[in-house]
Amino acid sequence: ASKCSSFLDDCSLLYRTTANPGHAKPGLFHNWIHAVDVTFTTAHILRYCGTEHYLSTNERFALSVAAVCHDMGHWGFNNAYLMESSHELAVRYNDISPLESMAAAKVFEIERLDGNGIFANLDTMQFREVRQVLIEAILHTDFTHHYAMVKEVQNLHDVNLDLFDTSEDMYKDGSAEFPTREVKEFLRGGDVKRQLRLIFVHLADVSSPMKPWSMAELWANLLIEEMLHQGDIEKERGLPVQPLNDRDRLNKAYSQIGFIEFFVAPLAFSMSSIIPPLEPPVEHMCANLDAWFKRWVEESMPPDEEQKRVF
Repeated sequence: ASKCSSFLDDCSLLYRTTANPGHAKPGLFHNWIHAVDVTFTTAHILRYCGTEHYLSTNERFALSVAAVCHDMGHWGFNNAYLMESSHELAVRYNDISPLESMAAAKVFEIERLDGNGIFANLDTMQFREVRQVLIEAILHTDFTHHYAMVKEVQNLHDVNLDLFDTSEDMYKDGSAEFPTREVKEFLRGGDVKRQLRLIFVHLADVSSPMKPWSMAELWANLLIEEMLHQGDIEKERGLPVQPLNDRDRLNKAYSQIGFIEFFVAPLAFSMSSIIPPLEPPVEHMCANLDAWFKRWVEESMPPDEEQKRVF
């Protein structure tokens, strides 16, 4: 317990301080509170998805640590900014997931410090497994992997349609809990459970639109303001301003409609199609999408044709 507490204390410091001397404060969104939120959300996902039936204790432990650490050192500027500005991290990691690569490396640097040995009781094989699962999970929080993961889950469902449809029907009519015996056996397959391991922390990371409106709106506003701050710096430095970072052009409600419809929803729907206990958060997401649409209409008063095109 003392090792875990010491490890978490040192992790929290990397969320409260910056990994870049040129930016004096951590991000408005990417901070320790976000890390705690993602960790608790990951724990709920692992429980709701019945992962104790197909993931080992070490795999679930690795995913929990990955959730805590996935954004360590993040100071509110994304990978695209690091690459455009030729930042040291982008150079060090060859433009390949520089923020995520840094965070994964920091996990093991911190764990090696005196009193932080949360992996000390693992034997060599167990440590290798935990290290692999943890690193893969953190690296796959990079949004560049998102659509490939969505496609893999959709394919997983489509190829095994009868299995998952039967499982969903039995779950909804109360005749069986999730996962059924057949689904357990299927999810224990090496390739299948690896696909899910890669997704769970990423799903938690982008889950704010899948939470009740009061939480979803708060997280959205923090993320938007962080992105707009990056846009301000991009303008100051003469760098290309990313579309969602332009304070003079961004419509907040419209940006959230697009984020949910084209980014979060495909992952949420595909995951709930194979894991029906995830349907309540999906319902929150749909309600939040409707709320953002209504706000957009109230604030922007778009013509009817545009409203139909968007929603």
